[in-house]
Amino acid sequence: SQLIREEFTSKKVNESQLEYLTSLSHSRSTFFEDFHFFAAHSGANDMYSYIDKDLPESEFAASFNDIKENFILTGHTHIPYIRKFGSTTVINPGSAGQPRDADPRASAALIEDGEAKIIRVPYDVEKTIERINELMTIPEIPRERLISILRTGKL
Repeated sequence: SQLIREEFTSKKVNESQLEYLTSLSHSRSTFFEDFHFFAAHSGANDMYSYIDKDLPESEFAASFNDIKENFILTGHTHIPYIRKFGSTTVINPGSAGQPRDADPRASAALIEDGEAKIIRVPYDVEKTIERINELMTIPEIPRERLISILRTGKL
């Protein structure tokens, strides 16, 4: 399925766009108002690690060694959560299009006054599926798997 994704994407992205995407850093640290944020696709050092929200605290904290920011924004699992350790809040906003927590609504994180929360937004899944069928020329099995994920919110 990764090969199919790469093949589909390669047909949609031109050389200039690909160069730009490959030039991007794995992670980024930034300030906004009074808060310091660290953002990465997954862990601090590994773009593809799955950081389980239910890990024991020592293991969970070790996933973010040397990160001192107030907020750590992470993803990759498509499972939304907010977890604190020490003075740091780790936020995984989940997914707007391929949820993995049995809730097909789009999920996002909202931070107000230094407090984070996960929000859910319903959207027209069937219209999304219709567009996938119109635009994606991928084999039936991966397409049906994607459609099932969109409808059920789980693999």
